[in-house]
Amino acid sequence: MVLPFFFMMSFLLFLGSVLSVSSCFWLGVWGGLEMNMLRFLPVVMHFSSFMGVESIVKYFLIQSFASVGVLVGGLFEDSFFFGSFSFLLLVLCFSLFMKVGVFPFHWWLPGVLGGLSWFGVLLLSTWQKIAPVLVFSSVSSGGFIFIFLAVFSSLVGGLSGVGQTSVRSILAFSSVGHAGWFFSLFCVSWFFGAVYFFVYLFSTFFLIFFLWCVDYLRLSQVFSVSLVGCFLFFVCILTISGVPPFLGFFSKLLGFIAFGASFVGFLFLSVLILGSLFSLYFYLGLFFTCFFFYFSFLDGVWVKFSFLVMFSFFGVFVSLAFFFIDFFFCFL
Repeated sequence: MVLPFFFMMSFLLFLGSVLSVSSCFWLGVWGGLEMNMLRFLPVVMHFSSFMGVESIVKYFLIQSFASVGVLVGGLFEDSFFFGSFSFLLLVLCFSLFMKVGVFPFHWWLPGVLGGLSWFGVLLLSTWQKIAPVLVFSSVSSGGFIFIFLAVFSSLVGGLSGVGQTSVRSILAFSSVGHAGWFFSLFCVSWFFGAVYFFVYLFSTFFLIFFLWCVDYLRLSQVFSVSLVGCFLFFVCILTISGVPPFLGFFSKLLGFIAFGASFVGFLFLSVLILGSLFSLYFYLGLFFTCFFFYFSFLDGVWVKFSFLVMFSFFGVFVSLAFFFIDFFFCFL
């Protein structure tokens, strides 16, 4: 009976997010978010140990409190209290910030991710973000306070991730940093925010899935057998970190287009870039740790030499990409 129950809960979890995104009424949006949350708990608990129950309870309390804000802010949308920028709009958007884990409502995310199984980390970092983020993109009117908090979320996520030794903590603060990017882009342009958001989702999915496989198998088995898997792992890390010529860098270029037209936008962009530089520090630390670990499993001098030559050519290719991008911006 466990397998049919699991598939039924997974289907309802998927259905709840679809209902929230597609609903024309705020009661339907709130109902979809609640359905998604209440089906997420038993699905994750099925894969969690006894120590993960504390994280699941913490997640339930945080999400329930945020759902109250979504319900109150949404139901009074058509009332005279809900203007273009009012207190109820703040309640609604801050509740969506809390559901995703954006500064200053990010404090629960590292503790919850630290106690979940890898399947729970995968769901919470990818699928559970879709409905709140897309709901925010439909109600945000580009308010200054939303952009301000989202921009500083990138900086806080980058600074907090430096010095972390747990991979789950790194993923949590990475989520906080990237949430600052796509929420700030959603405040300016729905298209730019959607592109950045879905690039982040796909790269995060493959990165966490690989880490899940590493945790399930022995690390030596993964790095000595699956060359393709290791290559995809390196590509996912470099994509999330925003290193050119990978897709994550070009999604960050959308921030230059969105915020580069005004002085205030340039200040916001500077804070976003500063946060990404701190994030790049612990991303590259994770990359080089895995790279040299994989290098130690290569047999033969010529194999190691060929691998280093390929990596050197990759470095030259990245340098040329930087040169052509800089040449392109000089003529804009």
